[in-house]
Amino acid sequence: MTGLWTRPLSAIAIAALLLGACARSPPTRFFAIDALAPDQISAPTPAPLAVRILAVRLPAALDRLEVAWPNGSSRISVNDLDRWSATPGTLAREALIGDLIQRAPNLIIVPDRAGAPPLTRDLSVTLLSFERRGPVLQTTAVVTIVSPQARPVEVWTIALATPMTRSDATTTAEALSRLIAELADRLAARLASAP
Repeated sequence: MTGLWTRPLSAIAIAALLLGACARSPPTRFFAIDALAPDQISAPTPAPLAVRILAVRLPAALDRLEVAWPNGSSRISVNDLDRWSATPGTLAREALIGDLIQRAPNLIIVPDRAGAPPLTRDLSVTLLSFERRGPVLQTTAVVTIVSPQARPVEVWTIALATPMTRSDATTTAEALSRLIAELADRLAARLASAP
């Protein structure tokens, strides 16, 4: 009779231990790409310039909810417990808008789904592959600005780099925030001299 009760009790004890182990798993952490204060504000454009930021695109391997970062020439590291609060492309777009608002006083940011006033320029950014070279994270931004008549106004290629000494989610979020801020600095200066 004792053997019959021992097996169910052992199974219950094992199940309780397994459930207890699950209760101690580390929490999921969420990260964002933040707008950063500028070192300097661009000279105002002669007249207000309306711009609609349509998209900021990242490589597909990095544009995912799990925080992924380059770890070598063709390797990506992912930690399932570190997540973006939204897709990195969306976060980068929001950070770019915030950065441009701080840097370009006469720039009018038009919401992406709003009807655009005349002469509004549509701006899209594609960040090409990210690469770590020693303690530096590098990417190239291809910026396309299209006029209301759907003819390209300009296509700019901008090399971006920022320090990235560690490979973790916090460092990745900080590095992407700095890259987007550097992009905004360059865009604000170019847009200030736009015709």
